[in-house]
Amino acid sequence: MAAYLRLVADSLVKVKPLISAIYPVEQAGSAYEALRTGENRPLLVLLSYPRPDKETPPIRVVPNPMAHPSGHNQVRIAVVGAGGFAKGMHLPNLQKLSDRYHIQAIMSPVVL
Repeated sequence: MAAYLRLVADSLVKVKPLISAIYPVEQAGSAYEALRTGENRPLLVLLSYPRPDKETPPIRVVPNPMAHPSGHNQVRIAVVGAGGFAKGMHLPNLQKLSDRYHIQAIMSPVVL
């Protein structure tokens, strides 16, 4: 994958001709439906996202009223990325080992 991305970045692989349509993220369902059905299914569609408002700074800290200090001899953990694997594997395992580990923070790229 890294080699492919390098080729795209160096313009040695042309992706633009493969793009059939660009959908606003609000129409993601239509974009996926276009890929899934129809006689002339597109090879590639993109989702476009609105540009952030430059006047409003992004939220960097989300308070967690459930947080509490770690106990004696506990390792404090911050989880970066709370996708399916983290939710299904890492977080349950950390919870089972709560006598050894304290989840200090969970960060995920979620738009608030």
